[in-house]
Amino acid sequence: MYFAENFIERIRMQTDIVSIISEYTNLIKRGTYAYVGKCPFHNEKTPSFSISQDKQMYYCFGCGVGGNVITFVMEKENLSFGEAIEYLATKANIPLEYDNSNKNHNREAFLKKDTMLEFYRKAARFYYDNLVHNIPEYVKQYLAHRKINEHAIKKFGLGFAPDSFNALYNYLKSEGATDQMLVESGLCAISSKTKQIYDKFRNRLIFPIISPTNKVIAFGGRVFGDENPKYLNSPENLIFHKGNNLYGLNLAKKQNYDYYILVEGYMDVIALHMANFSNTIASLGTAFTLDQAKLLHRYTDDVVIIYDSDAAGQKASLKASKILRSEGFNVKILELLDAKDPDEFIQKYGPKQLRQAIESSHSDVWHEIIKTQSLYDLNNVYEKLKFLEKVSFILANLTNSIEQELYISEVSLKFSIEKSAIINEMKKKIVQNTKDNEIVYKNHSQKNDVEVDLLSVLYHNPAIYDDISGFVFSELFTEGVKRNIACHLFNKETIDTDLLIKQYPNVDDQKIISSIIVGEDLRYRETSILSKMIKGAINNLTESHCKKIMRDSTNPQELQYATNLKNNLNRLIELNIVPKNG
Repeated sequence: MYFAENFIERIRMQTDIVSIISEYTNLIKRGTYAYVGKCPFHNEKTPSFSISQDKQMYYCFGCGVGGNVITFVMEKENLSFGEAIEYLATKANIPLEYDNSNKNHNREAFLKKDTMLEFYRKAARFYYDNLVHNIPEYVKQYLAHRKINEHAIKKFGLGFAPDSFNALYNYLKSEGATDQMLVESGLCAISSKTKQIYDKFRNRLIFPIISPTNKVIAFGGRVFGDENPKYLNSPENLIFHKGNNLYGLNLAKKQNYDYYILVEGYMDVIALHMANFSNTIASLGTAFTLDQAKLLHRYTDDVVIIYDSDAAGQKASLKASKILRSEGFNVKILELLDAKDPDEFIQKYGPKQLRQAIESSHSDVWHEIIKTQSLYDLNNVYEKLKFLEKVSFILANLTNSIEQELYISEVSLKFSIEKSAIINEMKKKIVQNTKDNEIVYKNHSQKNDVEVDLLSVLYHNPAIYDDISGFVFSELFTEGVKRNIACHLFNKETIDTDLLIKQYPNVDDQKIISSIIVGEDLRYRETSILSKMIKGAINNLTESHCKKIMRDSTNPQELQYATNLKNNLNRLIELNIVPKNG
């Protein structure tokens, strides 16, 4: 079912964007309606996130996110449009209202996503009922061996997929599911030989993967018997992207913890939760991703990594630590020397020993230094030199100068090497890093949207249009929201932001609108910088427009028009741009 248009508008109008965003970051009032704060979407030291309360929009100068209160909730909580509306309605105590006319075809994707979520919820109940009421003896024995009791089953919603070709398929069909939905969702698959639809998960212990908003979005399944793979995950689809979710986060986020524990597998999460380490989450059996780090950063700044003790696990822990550090986390790594994983450690030594091990674990930097040390014979001068070069490289990559100073002192003391020698070696590495960063910055700056930059300047300095009217026209701008705004500015019409938000509801267009209206670039208050930007933008947009005409047209008049436009650019050098009030 679709939400009624007037209901969606009421949600947006009755929800204050400042009160919603202030739940995620501290905001400081600047002026009558403006607020600033650190961006909730990326880690930063200096606030670059701006909110316009009167326009009910936000924009970040650091990472470029922007939009209204609905797009904020969609992006921050990883929700569909419908889920975001429901979320905001619940917070505002507004009853849901639906549009049964089915005329709003733009919401087809939202409807499909919600339908998929509903069948995942029903599948989870099906698996759970099977485990509770129809459990085979071999499954009972496995659960007893792994010390998974009724409390754990209920807390994590564990289930059992029967060893049947189509038990789940038949059940969900009886609940109204279509074959297309069951296959697209990944709950079922089509046999390449018989073309029959069969259950994706069979004879497996089922681990529901639940979003932070408590929606079942996927399953993991551990097989009984010799079938491969041992662990099987739902395929990625409309509601599930493996690298964007964390197993157990829906439970861990219920309380405030000083730190979170990051492990590899489902069983590790369950074992640690049962041992009162309810701050444990897992990366869904995949390499830890930047998106997972961003998600985790909503809830904590401190992480202890406890991956498997094999070589693959230790290599993965170092990779994860670098991703976490890049997002501003404080990271510690615990290497379990007497157990293959946290689950086994708990079984052998108990929770008290694990807590002591966590408290005495090394920072990620010292862990990497110690692991590097194990590769060299420090009694050999040549090998010690190579080791210290590696350590200097590790320290050179630290972005906090105070932290660098502390580690330099500790390394100097531990390995009997002068601090000056470490610093000199680090400088070589820092020079190379700086060169690499300059390349990255240059590449980033080349991606700036000149259309948005120019429109934003004209929105905040409308009188400038009189100076450049002979050079700009609506066809220079991409059809859609950019051209719409350009037409309003060139005709000196008031821009109705509420109407724009209704006309262009998707997230990308919302970013463009907020970037233009909220994202005033303060650099352009300097006349020389402003003039350079405007002339550069006009030149680039005109050149691009002319190239398109010359590429696509054979009409002599159009080709001459393009030539005249290019010739007109020669007058840009004479253009005198002076910002005026009003």
